Amino acid sequence: MVGEGPSPSDRKRLQDIVVARGATDYVFLPGRVSHKEATKLGGAVDFGLSYFPDLPLFKQNSPTKVMEYLGQGLPTICTPQPEHEYAISICEGGIVSTGYGADAIAEAILQALGKSWDRKRIREDFLAVRSYDALATQLEKALEDV
Repeated sequence: MVGEGPSPSDRKRLQDIVVARGATDYVFLPGRVSHKEATKLGGAVDFGLSYFPDLPLFKQNSPTKVMEYLGQGLPTICTPQPEHEYAISICEGGIVSTGYGADAIAEAILQALGKSWDRKRIREDFLAVRSYDALATQLEKALEDV
């Protein structure tokens, strides 16, 4: 699990839970890492997680994290948000949770862990539609129609 929470005590609390549940062989909490380091870690993790709260601000947001995950072929779990749903639908590269609560996220995680993912296909299918080259081609075609 990469990143930091709003409070320094969040990471410590998570580490304590991992230790208490005997999951130290399965959960790695490096904290904040550089983009380069995060990219390297992508091949060693089971999936990416993008949690956007159910707020109006996020309804039209384009989640960069999801685009980066799918562009690397990393299966992704995300909350129900229009851009999340669209990105996942492009390549069938993840699971959109049924809600925003802990139970919905946990259910999506279990579903993801139970699937066999073709990371190469996820990456190729996603980049065919959402790479910068693909987006430039789509924009060029749209501008030609104007």
